[in-house]
Amino acid sequence: MFEILGIQPTLDPAAVKRAYFAAAQRCPPHADPDAFRAIRAAYEALSQPGALAAAFMASALEVPQDDELEQEIARAASRLKGARAHAAEIAAFVARASAMTLDEATRAFG
Repeated sequence: MFEILGIQPTLDPAAVKRAYFAAAQRCPPHADPDAFRAIRAAYEALSQPGALAAAFMASALEVPQDDELEQEIARAASRLKGARAHAAEIAAFVARASAMTLDEATRAFG
């Protein structure tokens, strides 16, 4: 339904209304009755209580695929890998220190 109105999925009823009027201007009823009926039907369907949220939830998520996004994902994965390695080092240190007696810890960390 969003595609018929020419917009991305949204939860904003005002955006749907603006899209309806813009689409109706592009396809007025006297010039293209079939297209206008489809536009009107989409608008009326989305205007029903709860229908906008349901249509939004059923819509496919459009994620841009570009180099910048791929680079950011790679940077995030690298940071996560480093954080996991650091967490493993801390866990190993805590395990070693927890197993020490007070005298051993005093000698080791003095």
